[in-house]
Amino acid sequence: DWRGTLRTFFSPDGKYLGYDLPDGDTGRERDVYILAIDGTREIHAVSHRANDTMMGWSADGKWLLFASDRTGSMGLWGLRFANGKIQGQPELLKADTGPSAASMGVTRSGALYYGVSASQERSKIQVASLDFASGRLLAAPADFTQNFSESNRYPQWSPDGGPVAYLSQHGQFPKSNIVLVIRTIDTGQVRELHPKLSYFFLPRWSPDGRSFLTQAKDLKGPTGIYRIDAAP
Repeated sequence: DWRGTLRTFFSPDGKYLGYDLPDGDTGRERDVYILAIDGTREIHAVSHRANDTMMGWSADGKWLLFASDRTGSMGLWGLRFANGKIQGQPELLKADTGPSAASMGVTRSGALYYGVSASQERSKIQVASLDFASGRLLAAPADFTQNFSESNRYPQWSPDGGPVAYLSQHGQFPKSNIVLVIRTIDTGQVRELHPKLSYFFLPRWSPDGRSFLTQAKDLKGPTGIYRIDAAP
């Protein structure tokens, strides 16, 4: 579809991709799909007149997580998944997550982290230490990005917990220059990737940390899901 997918996540075992697509040519409603990585099949996992967007997978891969406004406000829902098939009906896990909630992924312990957009101004990325037992911050968040004349978005830790990848936007879209930045926390080392794409966003690490999956448009025009090599 010309509007494309908003959010795409690998299943923990790396065998499936979960993503959302518009369910029609007009309106904001979306449905959730699952694609087998080997290309053998695509599953229309969540079909509803509501707006449904992909949020990720549970740590054990037994639940597909998605956001939906089917009750009148946006909430987090779960759908059981086993042996490559949907099991049962969606279950509400948390109500009122906010209309702009965007998943940042699920930890190995099963905690889902998500962000809520507060404004459309230039954004920066911050890092904070957290006591996971109590859920409290150990120190105030510190700025992670250094150039505040740019807009930095969509941070995501690598699968091994090492570097963080994010998009850095120079100027105003659509004439902006967007680069994929990989920064190592311990050393401060920064690498920039400049893929030959007219635009791309929401990059996601592959399970092995060797590449990224992103929605993009290439220089010839087609929009779709692209893979970007993460190697230096």
